[in-house]
Amino acid sequence: MVAVFAGVYGYNTTQPQAVSLLPPYAFTPDDTLSELLSLAFVFAFSLLFFGYAAPLALGIEGAKFGSLVSTGAVHWSYVALAAPEIAVSLSAMYLGQGLLLDYQGKGLWQHYAKRSVIFFILGLVLWAAAFYGRRFV
Repeated sequence: MVAVFAGVYGYNTTQPQAVSLLPPYAFTPDDTLSELLSLAFVFAFSLLFFGYAAPLALGIEGAKFGSLVSTGAVHWSYVALAAPEIAVSLSAMYLGQGLLLDYQGKGLWQHYAKRSVIFFILGLVLWAAAFYGRRFV
């Protein structure tokens, strides 16, 4: 996520024609439903292939953040919304790995599901703090 953000941001700040990259879902910056949809996208996409698609989901979001910040579409504090997406991605990875291990007969998925729920709730709390707290920066 950080590498893709840096790549898009660096490209847009050094080139005369900035590239505007949008995620593959309906998105409007600073819209509550769009931000919740981005969390749902990261969770669902990260859960693909038992959690192994998480780097790709975070890469897509890193490109979104890099494009929005470098083109001036949002304030720099908007990047704080990356933290909840990372927590939600970790939640999906725990759930996916638990399901994979349970499928292989090596473990119980409930242990991983508990950690998944903790990270998901942490992601929602971080999202609320970042989304509503950005207005005071």
